Amino acid sequence: MARPGSGLRLGVTLRGVARTYGEQWRFLIPTAVLLFLPLGLLEAAADRVHDADISHLDFLTGVFLSGAALLQFIASALGDTFYTGVVASSVSASRTHGRRQGIVEIARTVPYARLIAVDVVVTLGTAVGLLAFFLPGLVFYTWFALAAPLIEIERTDMLPALRRSRQLVRGSFFKVLVLLTASELASDALTTAAHDGAIWSVGKSFLGDWAAATASSVLVTPLIAVAAVVVTFELIELDRVRQLRPAPAPRA
Repeated sequence: MARPGSGLRLGVTLRGVARTYGEQWRFLIPTAVLLFLPLGLLEAAADRVHDADISHLDFLTGVFLSGAALLQFIASALGDTFYTGVVASSVSASRTHGRRQGIVEIARTVPYARLIAVDVVVTLGTAVGLLAFFLPGLVFYTWFALAAPLIEIERTDMLPALRRSRQLVRGSFFKVLVLLTASELASDALTTAAHDGAIWSVGKSFLGDWAAATASSVLVTPLIAVAAVVVTFELIELDRVRQLRPAPAPRA
């Protein structure tokens, strides 16, 4: 809970992430399995098409490769954006009503088109910034990383969510950057461990690729989503406290 005059506190926020994950992991993990099991299959199939030797199909090579890349992007975007919406809706219901919504109830209310649109904007903007001079990519990502949770929490459209994300991050930029970077680094380590473990268990095969894609998403995406949602709630509360703070009395 934010206090008057306080900013985003890293320790408190990290404990909030851990507490939220601990309270909801029985919902987060099964939901991630249900979502990423079929999407992992799509990613594994796209990887196989991309790695296949289709040099003898010169006319169709570009079509196959483009289709594989598009399939991977769609699967990743659908999974990440939908799951972020699931987490935001679940955490919001728990905070507001003291209960957690079911996956079917959440699925009926998630604004898919807006979440996918904002995910495309943030992903492409970050990628272009990273490829250009690296630092602009970090700035862009930090400014707008909270847009997806805001669409679900505040029921807003894409452009207002992007503006609101930058407004909330302003004043806590470096702390938000540290928190999101820490969650990304932790997720990268989990991704590597899950991928290696799946390949070791099943072997380098289509089944192994499917298991690796699913396991890494199930382990990684809940952590990133919970971190983004908790940071968003903390900054919304801080903004509310600032707006309620009385203006300083004019000097005589």
